[in-house]
Amino acid sequence: MTPRTILATLVLTALSFESPAQVNKPGTFHLSIGLAAGIHATQYTVTSTYFGIPYSSLEKGAALTTPVPIRFAVGVAKPLSIGLLVEPGAYLDSNATRTNNLLILAVEPRLYIVNTDRFAWTASGQFGFGTLKIREVSGNIRDAKYGGLNYGIGTGISVFFSERVGMEFNTRYIGTNVKLKSYSEDGSGFSLQNYDAELKTKGVTVQLGLAFKF
Repeated sequence: MTPRTILATLVLTALSFESPAQVNKPGTFHLSIGLAAGIHATQYTVTSTYFGIPYSSLEKGAALTTPVPIRFAVGVAKPLSIGLLVEPGAYLDSNATRTNNLLILAVEPRLYIVNTDRFAWTASGQFGFGTLKIREVSGNIRDAKYGGLNYGIGTGISVFFSERVGMEFNTRYIGTNVKLKSYSEDGSGFSLQNYDAELKTKGVTVQLGLAFKF
């Protein structure tokens, strides 16, 4: 056998190996929490309508995020779990008068490509809803609330030090498409009948955190 054939055989053997105890199996409950950082390309579109004629402006940029991903999942088969991603966080903003917070809620199926007793390599998807709230205090208090779709794909590894506790590393490509839902100044609502704003983002996040299974 050539070295290439031997290497291919070892890889295939590792991928097909099934341990009596595995990171995921039917009925396994998973919980994880970590810290993440992301970089995103942004596209912000504002459309104002005057006398029935829309006028739009487009602004492109980039943003950094600092989310805290929290995952709950249950194994439905040896190679598959279904979970819920709850991810609060914020965009980093250099404007001292403006604060924000974001929240993502998403369904997250996870495929276990490698699934041994202490190690797992996974691929995942996410689809759900995202919200963004921005407050600016500069004379007046201005509050803007956005909401819309969130989606993404990712991959990661989990390493368990014991039967229950381990660590995980994940990286994801995610996108959001949120529209302005409400706007107010000093508590007074602003009509959005002739005004629309939409924020689209696409980017990558990396996460390191603790993982638990029961």
